[in-house]
Amino acid sequence: MSRFRIDLSNVRVEQDKLNQTISTFTNMQQQVSSMEYRVEGAVRARRNVGSRLNRSSQQLRELDRMVRELNQFMVNTVGRYEQAEARLVRNASEMNNGQYIFALTKYAGGSPGGVSNGGNSKEQIKAKSVNEVTTSAYKADTGVGETKKKVQIPPPPEKYTNNQKVQYYLSKMGFNIGTVDGKMGVKSSSALIIFQYSQGLSITGKADAATLKLLQKLAEEGLTYDSIMKSDVLKNWKPEQPGIEPRKDNKGNGKLDVSKLARVPATKDRDAYLQNEAAVAWALMVNEASKDKTIDINRFKASGTSEGYRTLEVQKEYFKKYGEDSKRAATPGTSNHGWGLAIDLDLNDPQKGKAQTNELKWLEANAEKFGFNPYLDKEKPKFKDGSNNYYETWHWNYKPKKN
Repeated sequence: MSRFRIDLSNVRVEQDKLNQTISTFTNMQQQVSSMEYRVEGAVRARRNVGSRLNRSSQQLRELDRMVRELNQFMVNTVGRYEQAEARLVRNASEMNNGQYIFALTKYAGGSPGGVSNGGNSKEQIKAKSVNEVTTSAYKADTGVGETKKKVQIPPPPEKYTNNQKVQYYLSKMGFNIGTVDGKMGVKSSSALIIFQYSQGLSITGKADAATLKLLQKLAEEGLTYDSIMKSDVLKNWKPEQPGIEPRKDNKGNGKLDVSKLARVPATKDRDAYLQNEAAVAWALMVNEASKDKTIDINRFKASGTSEGYRTLEVQKEYFKKYGEDSKRAATPGTSNHGWGLAIDLDLNDPQKGKAQTNELKWLEANAEKFGFNPYLDKEKPKFKDGSNNYYETWHWNYKPKKN
């Protein structure tokens, strides 16, 4: 027999302790697994919250942009109505046949272009006829100068495209659009944008349905280029701040909605785009420059489809191509082209140095009045005669002074 005796009761006790330890360890493993699952769920939830926050932030930025556009539209509209009211009173003071009626200047108490049934003494005006009052109210609506009696304008040929129809009616008004060929070049495009701006239409730079309809109507009613240019809307025009101002963090640069920009002409009958305010300034600048017979006004078109507004992807391609010369191509996401606030004109002038062509000399003397500034070589002083020293002669930024 062995000298050692095994106490089975002690073995069972130790075995029970071991089983309890194993059970406790198993429970702990389950708890750890449960905690890991909850942690993973929390991480996923945090990621989802972050994603929703990013989307909300983008939506807030878009909403902020829309509010600023709406505010600018309201400011412009109120300005036009105030100018129209002043015109109405001024016109009324010249009418002296003694017949009194009431007219609406801001659509208060009646329908647009109509005549109210009553009002206070400030609303009483002299008029030769009801037609003259409704004409004045109509001018308050359109923001343009005198509208003459209806004129007979033969309809354009049925085969005309919308572009040709726009050119046809603009030419009947007295705009110099060149040839009615359907090609919306510098003259046609600038005339169209000026018309859209003067009538409070959306600045598209295109022959859209709303523009064509109003253009035909007003041309037949005798509206002229001279009356448009003499209207308070254009006489009092100053370069306006862009609807989408560049952000310091450059978010959104090169990612604008092209459908909300205005078309301007580019070389080879192509399209380029600018922010609306820049497009209006460009059109009025072209209109003024066209009076100088020593320059080729067609040089004021963009030199390519991406030489107005430029997407972030295209800017990356430019930067890759001209990367060694940082002044030639801005870092992607920082270019004024990405905000639709720069245009590279087809000036055919040497790239650097002093202005050589009449077109560039005209811009040097006049562009700032329209909110456009040149790209100068800041490392070199101006020439002795005071003329600029250009780094890129063709590049012009729209950056009007703030009032």
